Amino acid sequence: MKILLINPPRSPENNILKFAPENARRFIHRKLIGPPLGLLTIAASVADHDVALFDTKGEYDLEPDTPELTLLVRNLLKKHNPDVVGVTTITSEFDYYI
Repeated sequence: MKILLINPPRSPENNILKFAPENARRFIHRKLIGPPLGLLTIAASVADHDVALFDTKGEYDLEPDTPELTLLVRNLLKKHNPDVVGVTTITSEFDYYI
């Protein structure tokens, strides 16, 4: 089975930053701060399959000329032709409205 795992880019809506006290905001990371450990764990647990992992946070935080996300994902889907796609998120970056 072919599996594609995608770590999406950082959201401009970071609720940790939004609700943090003013004096704490300078300590909150706005750039890539480490590998996508959750997706790496999944990739390691299905090592018998053909797994590709793509970290778009790395692309958008480190390469400002990266194409828009929809184009990037379409290219990944064409290149890998996966049977399964997994995507992760950071809860504080998921902006939820009631």
